Amino acid sequence: MQMPADFAERYAVSTRAQITAHYGFSNSQCDRFGKLMTGDVRASHATVCHVARCVTHKVRLAVKPRAMRRPIPDDFADNFRRMTKAALVRHYAAGMATVIKWSKTMTDADAVTHKAHVAAVLVQSQVAAVASAAANRAANPKPAKVNPPKPVKVKRTPGRGVTWGNAKAVPIPEAKADIVSMAMRALQRIYAPVYRAETVAGKAAVGLYKVGRMTMTEPELLALAARRAGFTFSEGFAG
Repeated sequence: MQMPADFAERYAVSTRAQITAHYGFSNSQCDRFGKLMTGDVRASHATVCHVARCVTHKVRLAVKPRAMRRPIPDDFADNFRRMTKAALVRHYAAGMATVIKWSKTMTDADAVTHKAHVAAVLVQSQVAAVASAAANRAANPKPAKVNPPKPVKVKRTPGRGVTWGNAKAVPIPEAKADIVSMAMRALQRIYAPVYRAETVAGKAAVGLYKVGRMTMTEPELLALAARRAGFTFSEGFAG
């Protein structure tokens, strides 16, 4: 397609939409012809397009439709004096902002009456809430508070001895202490629990001793006491 003879003159003062409408070819063909123009012609065309876009944008903003304002109902003044704003919202199916705008157009006397009605409704709601709470408490009484029994303090009597499992090592008075008993005491203080095996196994274990988990005879007990606790036979005699 050949370039029209007056394309350069029209390109400098028209937008692309106007050129395509005038010559009847596509936008791509208009752009190809535009690339063949001189720098001054392209600059003029760019300025015309920019101005056209700005004008179109401002026109769109100017003709943008505003939201339709809902007129005030005819009976709004009567209902305003005897209803709260929440009730007005439900009654007219309008937003709270719309009801507030309508309320600002009312007279001072209507506003005073409206505030008095709102205060009365608030008092009634509080009284109803108190009565409902009292009825709920009466229908569902709380169970009586039962104090847990106080723990019984057990007084420990001295001289009862110390127990390990089922065994019980009873302290032996100093006057009745023998060498074996003193050796047992020495091991109990620094090594391990010691008790006579007969306290658990009965008469079958007479003469045996339990040191921790070990079972030993009287000589083995004395040797262990000498080795672990430094016990000597002279410590077992009084005086």
